[in-house]
Amino acid sequence: MEQNLFKSAFIQSVIFMLISIIIISITFFFIKQFISKKHKIEEFNTAYRITSAGLITSVFYIMSGLIVPVASTLKLLQNDKIWNYAFEVSKHVSIFILIGMISAFVIYFISIKMISYFSKGIVIFDEIKNNNIGMSILIFGILISFSLMLKDSITMLMESFVPYPEMPNLLNLN
Repeated sequence: MEQNLFKSAFIQSVIFMLISIIIISITFFFIKQFISKKHKIEEFNTAYRITSAGLITSVFYIMSGLIVPVASTLKLLQNDKIWNYAFEVSKHVSIFILIGMISAFVIYFISIKMISYFSKGIVIFDEIKNNNIGMSILIFGILISFSLMLKDSITMLMESFVPYPEMPNLLNLN
């Protein structure tokens, strides 16, 4: 068994488990504070649960784009001293999580605004409060569609923060 590969895989697994816990905690906090409490929606409402599932699925799909940047960061910083390594990895992972979460919540707000714009006269959260499953499925579908379209761009944005080493300019081109 290759010990370095095993150690690297184990560290990545632990980091991604922690990232998942952080992401689900932030997402549930957002759902409770900005959807359930703000609009006074019961938590056992089926339409509310479908909408929440759409948001959670969207967030995790977008956040799956941080796998490659985090793995690259772990490999590139591997030779640092342990405390410097831990600090640098934490810093970069925090940036990736921040970019992903902000992007996911912006997608959520854009989706809600689009649905509101195209269904004039309908208050979306009143429909969810009244257990309108059709509205929640529409929200779910639009969230997932936006996530599918934007994930690669968001991943590219995250990759721009990976600490790649400077490449020498052998031709002295500016």
